[in-house]
Amino acid sequence: MSLNLNQIMIAGRLTSDPELKTTQNGKEFCDFRIAVNRPSSPGAESSADFIPCRAWEKTARFISNYFRKGQAIFAQGRLNVSKYAAQDGQERVFYNVMVNNAQFVESKARETVSSSELNNSTSDNNTEDYDLSFDDLPF
Repeated sequence: MSLNLNQIMIAGRLTSDPELKTTQNGKEFCDFRIAVNRPSSPGAESSADFIPCRAWEKTARFISNYFRKGQAIFAQGRLNVSKYAAQDGQERVFYNVMVNNAQFVESKARETVSSSELNNSTSDNNTEDYDLSFDDLPF
């Protein structure tokens, strides 16, 4: 039996505004980087990885239309490995994630409206914010 699996899931923040581009053949794509914080021990300096990504066609249009620099994003795709010869003749390897699905992580209301505005807003529904953990769930 042969086992082949190349699946990557990343959640982080965009390092710049994604820009939609078009190839000479008319295919749309966008390149972007996702900053992902590395876990660190208490008191240690935090660091991040900046992961290069590329999306094509519908996914590229979605990302370029709805995501901006600093916004949280969840992306799924596969690791792509490209080899090329550099000007000095050495072979180089370039890694990036070919994104085929992207999703929002934060609600639009929380990004654009301050917390005091959210707390002072009125609505017809009498709803409260609850602090739930997995232990509180009934299943």
